[in-house]
This record gives sequence, structure tokens and C-alpha cells, in this order.
Amino acid sequence: MKKLIIALTFLILFTSATTGASPLGDGLQMMVDEYNKNAGVAPSPIKTIFGNEVIQLTVEMNDGSMFYFKLVTDDAKIVEFEEISVDDDIDATLLVGIDEDTLSALANSTSPLHIFLDAYEDGRITVEAVGAVNKITIALGNLAIKLSQLLGFI
Repeated sequence: MKKLIIALTFLILFTSATTGASPLGDGLQMMVDEYNKNAGVAPSPIKTIFGNEVIQLTVEMNDGSMFYFKLVTDDAKIVEFEEISVDDDIDATLLVGIDEDTLSALANSTSPLHIFLDAYEDGRITVEAVGAVNKITIALGNLAIKLSQLLGFI
């Protein structure tokens, strides 16, 4: 179960390219590999939201600087990630935002799924769909997450 939680949380942590330009660290390649090994057991609401997407992740650092990443998922596995500039047009299907403190809390938590859900609910993590179909998918995924929480599945 811990590996599953780490895998789910990694969907937010995955995005630092190993170019060294970002202060988020080079160790994330190992996290990508770990996430991909466990992606098949992710709950269906998570797969619904993040399964086959082009994600632009914005990380706001504590000093006010911003880092931008492109992440491509296929069947909930990370198949591509790289640091990008704010001006890059990547035809994103999801826009995800997170701040440095929340990212750090996720990385260091023994209960990252709960940190993710709390941060998502209170706006420290934002997920915005691009396009009508993706907005419907996100709405259904959000409903499934809420239902799963109510039933104690996550």
C-alpha cells in the first residue's frame, strides 16, 4: 500500500527534468521509475484524471521564482518529462500548479496521498483541464475521488 501511495503522489513530484537547471533535484528520475513500476495499481479515479495527458506543471518556489515542466502520461505511466519555459506551447491537456512547500511536504510525508488530497481540496494544488472533454473528465474524476473518500477507499 505504501508503494501505491508513493506512486500516486509521484504524479505531482515526477516532473523535474534531470538537466540540473531546476533546484528540485536530480533524484526524481528514480521517482519516475518507481512511479511507473506501480502505475498499474493506481485507483481508477487517479487514472481517469492523469492517465493519458499532456500536463504543464508549474512549481512556485518560496523565493517567488517559477519552474515549468511538461509531462506526458500514457495509460497512467510517465513516458516523457522535461523542464520547459513559460512561453513553450506544449498543447497541454491539463495545467497543474503546486508550491514548493507543498511539493516538499508530499516528498517527505509518510502519508502523501492524504497530503495530496488536502492540498488539492484547499487549493495548494490546482488542476485545470484544457478543453470541454477534459473538463468533463476532471469533473467525473473529482466526483470519483470524493466518493472513494466517503467510502474509505482512499
